[in-house]
Amino acid sequence: MNKILPIILSKKTTLATHRRGNITVIACNFKYNHNILIVARGYMMRNSHVWFFKLLTNICYAIGFLVGFAAGHELLIDIYPDYGIFIFLAWFFFMLELFYIIPFYPAFMHGDWTYTYISIPAFLIGIIISN
Repeated sequence: MNKILPIILSKKTTLATHRRGNITVIACNFKYNHNILIVARGYMMRNSHVWFFKLLTNICYAIGFLVGFAAGHELLIDIYPDYGIFIFLAWFFFMLELFYIIPFYPAFMHGDWTYTYISIPAFLIGIIISN
C-alpha cells in the first residue's frame, strides 16, 4: 500500500511519510520551502545483518557487564566480608556506575588479570561493532 500520512508539526512545518516495502521516505516542508527527504530502512525487516550486529554488540556488553560485577564482588568481599542486604544494595548501585573500571581492582590488588582480560576487550569489541 502506498499511503502518504501528513503530520502537521506547526503552522509552518509539515511532515509526510511515505511507506513502500521496508523503506520509509520522510518529507519535511519547512517555512522557507526547503524539502528534506530522509530514507530510513526498517529494523529487522530485511536487514538481518543490522540485527545480527546489534545482537552481537549487546552480547559483548552483557559479557563485560557481568564480568565487571563479578570483579566488583571480589571488592565487596575484601571490604565487607560479612555484608548484609543494605551493604549489598549500596554495592549494587555503586557497581552500576563503575562496572567498566572495577575489573582493574583484582588486577592490581590480587594480581588476577582474568577479569580485566575478559571485560575490557568485550567492551571494546562491542563499541567497535556498534559503530
